[in-house]
Amino acid sequence: MNKKAIYIITGVACLGFLAINLTAERKREITPIRAADDLTPVTPATQIKSAPTPIAISPNMNAKATIDSHTSLINTEASQQLPPITTPSYLPVIAKNPISASQFQGDLTDHQAYLDFHKQQQTQLEQRFVIAAQQKITNLESLLEKGRQKGLPQQQLQVAIDKITALNDMQAKLKSKDTN
Repeated sequence: MNKKAIYIITGVACLGFLAINLTAERKREITPIRAADDLTPVTPATQIKSAPTPIAISPNMNAKATIDSHTSLINTEASQQLPPITTPSYLPVIAKNPISASQFQGDLTDHQAYLDFHKQQQTQLEQRFVIAAQQKITNLESLLEKGRQKGLPQQQLQVAIDKITALNDMQAKLKSKDTN
């Protein structure tokens, strides 16, 4: 058989299948689930694991007494298992924090004014780095000394030494740049 014959047979089969399905009566309909009082509630999986043994229903018990005894058992176990609801100790801020950095207030067409503003921001950033680097260097030096006292390998100590050296170099470079 050639490709043309296969396409024709497939097309006719699809049309036949479609015609049968469109003309046939719908026998199955989805019926909505109705709420009923006699349905038993679904218990969560945490309660199923530690569910009490079933209560035997005696013939002289009425339905209300059986339901009350069953729900009281479930309620007491649920209150023992679940922690009390308390307010969280930390509530994250919903709104975004306002931008604390100063923004350019001048004319955007004045290129030189914008460059001066950018240079001022860069200088402030470098000054903050110099201050923060000094604190970090002090912290790293104390950790390095503790590492030496505890007998850490030289390879781990060298990492701290390299960081201290890099921070000192950058701090010196920024200080000399600031003085010029």
